Amino acid sequence: MRQYLIILVCALLSACAAGNANFTYAPGVESISVWNGEHIPLERDWQYLDTTRVSVQGTLWNSYLPVTDTMETMLFTRPSQAGEEVLLISRVLKVHAWSTFIFLGGTKAELGTRLYRHNFYELRADTTNAEYRNYFSILQTAGTAVAASYTAEVWDRLPLDTILVRVMHLRPGTAANTLPAYAKLYPQERFEPLLRIRD
Repeated sequence: MRQYLIILVCALLSACAAGNANFTYAPGVESISVWNGEHIPLERDWQYLDTTRVSVQGTLWNSYLPVTDTMETMLFTRPSQAGEEVLLISRVLKVHAWSTFIFLGGTKAELGTRLYRHNFYELRADTTNAEYRNYFSILQTAGTAVAASYTAEVWDRLPLDTILVRVMHLRPGTAANTLPAYAKLYPQERFEPLLRIRD
């Protein structure tokens, strides 16, 4: 009986993660739906560039097991006096049930109708981080003038402990702290109850 209950919980979590697979852009929209009830406001002067998926490596504080998630990101650009600005709207929907994100502390700010963790970092165009390099590669391929460094204003939120929503606004400039990698920004933990199958 216990094994059937565990299988049911796994199925429900997977269905929940896949419940809103519609992550698309349509010209003229004023917000992007990133998950059920989660909408990111979008100003009309942003120009849609591309949607990309990249594998990101996470870390578990209570296990040595590797964690690989998929970050799905929409890229937008717009001109400014300081140079081309970039908007990255991202989400991770976990489809496996053995790891969860850990609560995001820190300073909170409102974005749309929700509260997000909010911070500023520096992101250099010559970064060696695979996720961030992927975004710069798309920008350069599209002919976007890429600055040497950006001030990255980051909003992130966990609607559930298996759902991550993140918005990054990149403006040419610098900041005091370097933008950490995915694993550092979003630590995870092994979800113990689903691993204790002994019957």
